[in-house]
Amino acid sequence: MKTKVKQVYEKGSNKLNEDEILVKENLFGVFDGATSIVKYENEKGETGGRIVSSLAKQAFDENSINLLDSLKNSNIKIRTAQLNAGIDYNNREQIWNTDAAVIKIREDEVDYVNMGHTMIIAEYENEIKVIRQIIAPDKLSQDKTSDPIEARKQVGLSKELAALTGDENVEQYADSGTLHTENLKTIILMTDGLILPPYFIKEDFKGFIDLYHEVGLEGILKEVRKYEVENNKEGKVHDDVAAIAVEF
Repeated sequence: MKTKVKQVYEKGSNKLNEDEILVKENLFGVFDGATSIVKYENEKGETGGRIVSSLAKQAFDENSINLLDSLKNSNIKIRTAQLNAGIDYNNREQIWNTDAAVIKIREDEVDYVNMGHTMIIAEYENEIKVIRQIIAPDKLSQDKTSDPIEARKQVGLSKELAALTGDENVEQYADSGTLHTENLKTIILMTDGLILPPYFIKEDFKGFIDLYHEVGLEGILKEVRKYEVENNKEGKVHDDVAAIAVEF
């Protein structure tokens, strides 16, 4: 199947991009790593978030026959890496995690697996399908009703806060399945760094798709950066970004 692929990958305000991006033949993925509350760096200066997003990418790159199996292998790699680094799984403040959105294009179908605050948006001729409707709430509202530290401690322990943490059976919280390719126009995979709040208020996401066709991923990124500067409330101006658009 002939496709056209576009991508953006850009570091945010921190010194490392903890997002990862995978483009390999008919396999595409984005991964959004997050460092623990208790900060960690290895001897190379890599953060926990950077390490786990890279490990997840590696697991899918090595074996993509079954995406859910690759997700499980990612989780095993992440647990092993943290245990080798001396991370205490009884202390949730030490645990690293990564979100993931991966697709594999076949002749008439697209397999997918989606976890956390990464998104897969599929545009068809007459509808838009969003695999995972969970959107990072801090980017949609300045009214934070929950303690972000307490929320981070619960990552990986429920579907609402699903992520690859190395916790056993965490893959049960993933969304996985198959999309048909008939009348499929575009699939966008993105980490939450590309979320542009004014276009994510309506659940149909038509405004976002229209914007993509107007200015592309690079144009959306410019709008995101502008929005982040204008609405900076916490000192961290820019988020990491990884996004892929596959046009059919």
